[in-house]
Amino acid sequence: MRRLFLAALLIVSLTFSLHLIRSQNRGAPDFPEMQISSQTQEVTVEIAPGSTGSDIAGLLFESGVVKSATAFFRVAVGDARSAKIAPGAHRLALQISAKQALDQLLDAKRMPDLLVVTEGA
Repeated sequence: MRRLFLAALLIVSLTFSLHLIRSQNRGAPDFPEMQISSQTQEVTVEIAPGSTGSDIAGLLFESGVVKSATAFFRVAVGDARSAKIAPGAHRLALQISAKQALDQLLDAKRMPDLLVVTEGA
């Protein structure tokens, strides 16, 4: 009888633990991916030299680009391309998914002050 009780207690504990782990891994709130058009509102954010991923995530959240800093930080940590985010001004759409924000930060066409020198010029 005692063994049956301990087995039941173990099963209940494991079930609760799995539920807790799953709920924590669901992720932070994020906007759904959206279609970007010429009507989409944009904001210019300034990425300072030496900014960390969490600095950028906080800036994007405060600017209204992403729904949560945590969502962007998780996307950036999981994508090696995020190390190539350049400092400077970036034109970004408002209320976009964290993945779209990363894609836009990596798009040189969205850097209004970028000086492009073509090869051989």
